[in-house]
Order: sequence, then C-alpha cells, then structure tokens
Amino acid sequence: MFKDRALPLAERGIPVIPVLPGEKRCVLEDWPNRATIDRDQIEKWNLENPLYNVGCVGQPDGIVILDCDKKGLMRQIEEETGHRFPRTMIVKSGGKGAAHVYFRQNDWSRKLGNRKVPGLFDLQSIDKYVVGPGSLLSDGGEYRYADDSPIAEFPQWLTDWIESKSVADKPHAKGKGSEVAEHFDFDKLCTHYRLEVESGKNGKWPLPCPFKGDWHTNNGQIDKGATCIFYDGERLGFSCLATSCSGCGKSFGDLIHFLNQTHEPYPCVIWPQVSDAEAMSWAEVEPADIPSEKPKPDEPTTDEPELIEYSSQYDTENTVTRSLMVLGGDQIKPEKFEWLWHRRIAKNAITLMVGSQGVSKSVVGCDIIARTTRGNNWPDGAENPWGPMDVLCAFTEDHLEQTVIPRLIAAGADRKRIHVIRLVKVTQDEGGDANNHKFQLKAHLKLLAKSLREHPEVGLIFLDPLTGFFGDADSNKDKDMRPLLEDVSAVLNKYNVALVGITHINKKADLDAVQRTLGASSITGVARAAWQFTRDPRDKTKRIMAGMKGNNAPETTALRYQVVGDMLPSSVTGANEDIETCHVVWDEDGGFEATADDILKELRDKRKEKPEDTKQAQSVEFLRARFAESWQWRTSELYRLGEVEGLSVDALKRARHALAGELPIDVDDRRNQHQGYWWVVWSEDRRRERLDEALAVGDVM
Repeated sequence: MFKDRALPLAERGIPVIPVLPGEKRCVLEDWPNRATIDRDQIEKWNLENPLYNVGCVGQPDGIVILDCDKKGLMRQIEEETGHRFPRTMIVKSGGKGAAHVYFRQNDWSRKLGNRKVPGLFDLQSIDKYVVGPGSLLSDGGEYRYADDSPIAEFPQWLTDWIESKSVADKPHAKGKGSEVAEHFDFDKLCTHYRLEVESGKNGKWPLPCPFKGDWHTNNGQIDKGATCIFYDGERLGFSCLATSCSGCGKSFGDLIHFLNQTHEPYPCVIWPQVSDAEAMSWAEVEPADIPSEKPKPDEPTTDEPELIEYSSQYDTENTVTRSLMVLGGDQIKPEKFEWLWHRRIAKNAITLMVGSQGVSKSVVGCDIIARTTRGNNWPDGAENPWGPMDVLCAFTEDHLEQTVIPRLIAAGADRKRIHVIRLVKVTQDEGGDANNHKFQLKAHLKLLAKSLREHPEVGLIFLDPLTGFFGDADSNKDKDMRPLLEDVSAVLNKYNVALVGITHINKKADLDAVQRTLGASSITGVARAAWQFTRDPRDKTKRIMAGMKGNNAPETTALRYQVVGDMLPSSVTGANEDIETCHVVWDEDGGFEATADDILKELRDKRKEKPEDTKQAQSVEFLRARFAESWQWRTSELYRLGEVEGLSVDALKRARHALAGELPIDVDDRRNQHQGYWWVVWSEDRRRERLDEALAVGDVM
C-alpha cells in the first residue's frame, strides 16, 4: 500500500508525493509545494489509491539524492576521488538497477543545486524527486533498499567531483536582447524590481516568471529554462517560452512596463537609445493596489502634504539628478494607534506569537480567533470595541478537520465568520487549465490586498505558522524578510487589518526573548508587538503569555493560562461520534508584572538549581501537555516533538513511568496494522476492555 511505502520515509524526514501505479510520473499539480511528511495527508493519498508509488523529493533544507544513471558509478567515483562514500540510505532503482544515494542537505549540496550529466547521474537537489523504495514499475521492476542506514550529510569531496563533471548550460544565441548603457548595473536593476534570478551561466539567468508570479512547470516539474533574463555584460534581453503565459514573446522593455505597475521606475539609464524622460514616463502606468498605492498624476492630491526638495545632486555618470525630498513635521497629522486587543494585538500591523512546541500557541490562537468572530472581550478584561469581525486564516502544521475546527468549536467561534485559505487557483486565459498553488505572502500579496478591499468585514488574518507562508523568501535573511514584511505591513495599515502569526524559537537558551525568535531579526523588527509563550516556572499545569516587544505601548502584564480537555458531542459537530479536543482557560487575576525576559531568566535559574532533575521535569510536563491535547500519540511523533525540545527518548520513557499514578499511559502495539507503537491514555471502561482482551489470549498488559 502507498502508506506502507510513504510513512517510513516521512518518519525519516523525507518529503513524499504520490506517483502513478507502475510509473514514475507524479499525479499532483504543484507537487514541489505539496510534498509532505504529514501523516494525515499521506493517509488521504492512500485512500485515493493505495497502489500509488511513492516519490522522494529533494528540498534545500531536507534531502538531496544522487541518482546514478549507470551501475557501478559509486565505485567509479571512489576510485577517481580516493574517498569512500559514508554509510547512508541507498535504494536500488527498479529500472536500470542503479543506485539512488540519499544525503542530508548542507552548504555544499545547496551550492551545487540541481546538476545533470547525461548517462552518468542526476543530482536531484531542489524540487526534484526520485521514485522511492517499495515502488513497483509496470514491467515488475521494484525499488529496493540496498542500505537502510541513517541518512548521512553530503560529503565535501563529492561536491568537487560533481562540479568537475557537470555540463554547463549552453550559451544563449548571439544578438539576444539589446545593448545596455555603459554604466548599467544588472544587480541594482534586479534588486530594484526584486527579480529573484538564480545563478547564471554564459549570460543566462533563470527566474520565476514575473508575469505568472511563479515558476513555469513541465510535466509537473519546475522548468527553470522556461523563463530567463539574458545578460552577458553587453546585451540585455528577456524570454518566456510558456506559450500559455502572457509573458510569452515579450521583450525586456515589455517586462519593464509590466513591473512598473507595482514598482517605482528604475531611476537609471538601461539602454543608451532610451532617454531618461521616456523611461520615467513609464511611471504613468496605473499602479497596482500594493504595497502602498499612490495617486495617478492626474488625480487630486490635496489630502496629502506636499514634499519639498531639500537638496539635489547631479550624477555625471548616469546623467540623472537625484533630489532628497522631505516632509515638514508640522505638515504631518498625528493619528491614534489602534489595537485589536488593547496593548497586545495591533489592529493594523503584525503581531507575533513566539514560543517552543508544547506551550499550546495554536490553542491560544483559536481562542483569539473565536473572540474576534464573536466580538467578545479579551482575557484580561479589556473591551473589544470592534464587535464581531471575520477572520481570514491559514494553517500548515495542524490537521484542519481533526484539530483546528474542533478547537475553534470548543473556543466558541462563529464559524460562519472564519475563512480558511486552502490554495490559490491560477487560470490561464483562453480556457487554459487551472493550476493550484500554495498561498504565499510574497507571490500573492496583491491578491490578498484585493481580497481585503472587497471584504471589509475581515478584521484579522491568522497564519500558523507565519514562516509557512514566506514562499521562496529565506526566513533567515534580512534582505528577504524586511522588504516582504514591510510590504505586508503596508497592506495591513491600508485596510486596518490585524495579522497574528505564530513562530518558533531557536535552541540558544542563553539569549534574551527577542533574540530567541527563529529567523531573521527583521521578523520581530517589523512586527509592532510580540509575545513569548512559555511554561510557568512555578506551576507545571500552566503556561505564560509575556510581552517581549510592544512598540506602541508601555510594558503590559503577563497572563497565565492552561489548556483543558473537551469532549464535543456529535450533536454539536455533526460527526459520527464524539470528538476529543481542548481549549484555553485564562487566569482571572488580570495578569501580573513580568516580561518575557523575566520568565526566561526564572526558567534558566530553575534549571540550574537541580540540573539532574531538569530533563525529568521537562519530560513529565511535556507529556502532560501532549495528552491534554490528544488521548493517543504515535511514539515516533512524540519522540520527534520531544527531540525538538531537547528531550531524549529515554527521558520520555522515564517520564511515562513517573506519571503512572497521575496519568496512566499504556503502550499500544499496532504493528499488525502497519502503524507502529502508540502511547495511549484509555478511558477506564476501554482500559478494562483492553485488559480483558489481553487476558483472554494469555497476554499480559
């Protein structure tokens, strides 16, 4: 069955996709963005067709596969380099019988990217896949494990060998494009228009098609040769080969006209035959609705203060004049800063919910969504002046039907006011096929802005986690994050909509709260408010929401909360049986004086007091929190979540025994169902039934 092939791979951290039975072809559109290790999604694909083969997808932060095109290539590489391959996962292909060698990505492999030498190998690195073990071809060929060792890191010495063998891209034809001006700067132009060109060879620079807003695909795979900029230091051109795309046949000049709909015109000369006046006149193209809409030249501007030329300078090299334009402070009208939740969630900006796994940030998020849809007051007693509002939300980590919706019901949300983004549908003109894409802030911000304009009833956008919607923008690089989040903030400010995003922390426990936020510093820098969610160092049953940043408010009290279990009757949910879930209960004391740094310091000090007991206490608390969310957990998933928090398998096993009197956790062997082991907290009735069943077959429970 498909899940029998896919689940063991997903448990090893390998993103998988369904592949047609007996074939090597993926059945999904936009499969690079849909590759997953999520068990629920794999189960769904299994229900669609249990005979699917499985594909293993290379991703920059995941795995890379050396796909050998001939037998004996590994031995040849070892002989040529004098190095031996490390022990790692190797699969014998069902076609040629050659090896698929799996490695974990690192800087060396990411530097190489996708490489190909016909008849020798393919390096499947970024949005490429190979057919995985257990898959069958129509001729009977089977993909089998040759070595089931843990996946090793990509060797540096292999990088050198692959670079020496790789075939360079063919140079583009002479005469492609037009001659550029003497002082033209290609990098500056790309930065100005935010063109994400990839490393070019022989003057050919692949990039996502600006007209489409994404990469073009060919047979379900990204085609990085479909859209390119040509620049060899002398000539500049553009080519899009996708005949169904509006960019097909367009010149670089057409591209500039198109980009000027959403950007300021490029201020420097590109081609010597185009005058500055002509280039600047392109600004009269009607601007799009993001990130900060400016009036067209013929529109009245009486509501806006006039900019004054403060100083100017003539650039002799580029023959342009640059002027510093300023706005008088006495011309700027003060405005009141508005809050969705007073001094905690900004009404027209980004607010972060930051914390490690296990502190129930998502459950708190459901409580915030519910209060927004009902217009209820906030947990600290603050009034909600806005009344009921709609919420636009998206989730990538929690199962929608089994986890998110039950939590929202338990929190009392008005589900008619909740709108969950599932995908972005892209339909080509002239009756072309529709393509589905994952929603991304970077690629689809213009569409989001239009949605907010057309639906003014939306008061909150909730993204869980925020980093799941950055697309190809690198969350660890300020040069990617700051312009993206500033554009998002401009849209939020324009439509007076709050955005709450969940994000995680790094493992550097000695840093302060802001520095522990995962990703680039500009993520917290652009946010107007940020809250740290942690365990309560004084009460193991509770969690704390403490302020770590509040640009427009004085320090605000910290709040305590705990997560309690719920049983939703089928009469409420419409399901076939009752559903277990959970909700947040807030302390009614109105909060207490403490910052996120205060709480983190107390947690660090507590760990130092009894270092031998720290992991045990953390493990016990971890299990309490997990089983407050669900009555059963697959052990591999528990171990994975525990590892994220620095908890070993042995520590979790000891914690299970330590909780025996308070929270009896049984081990349920489901290997006969191909589901492995589970840890389960049975109801008393079911526990007795299980015991009777075990005794009836002579087993001991």
